[in-house]
Amino acid sequence: MSSTKSPAKSLESEAILRITSYHRRDFDAKVVTAEPGQHDHARSSLFKSFDESASSGLGRLQRLPFELLSSICLLFDLQSALNFNQASRSARETIGSNPQYHRLREHSLECIWALSRTGVIQALTAEALSCSIDCLRGRA
Repeated sequence: MSSTKSPAKSLESEAILRITSYHRRDFDAKVVTAEPGQHDHARSSLFKSFDESASSGLGRLQRLPFELLSSICLLFDLQSALNFNQASRSARETIGSNPQYHRLREHSLECIWALSRTGVIQALTAEALSCSIDCLRGRA
C-alpha cells in the first residue's frame, strides 16, 4: 500500500487549507465606534439621582424594603433599567443609589451605547454587565 496521496486528494486538501486559512478583513472591522469623550455629557446624568428628594412614590413598589427593590433593579435588562430610571424621581433615586449602576455609569457608558445601537441592550442585565466589569478589573 502506497503512503503517497493521489493528486486529486492533494489538491482537495490544499484547497481546504487555503479556504480555511484565508484571513477575512471584515473580522477586524468594528461594528460600532465611538469617539473618546463622545458620551461624557450623559455620564453626569445616567443612572444618577437628582439632588432634591423625590415627591412622587413608586406606587406598590414603595412597600418593598429598599434593599430588595435595589436587588430587583439589578435583574432588569439594561433597556428596562433605562426606562425605569426615567419613570419617576423615586425610580431614579432607587437606581442612582445602587453602587452597581454607579459603576456602570462610570465605566461602561460606551458599552451601553453600543448595546443600544446594535439592538441587543435587552439581552444583558445590569448585574451581568457589572460583574463583567468587576472580572475585567480583577475584583471577582
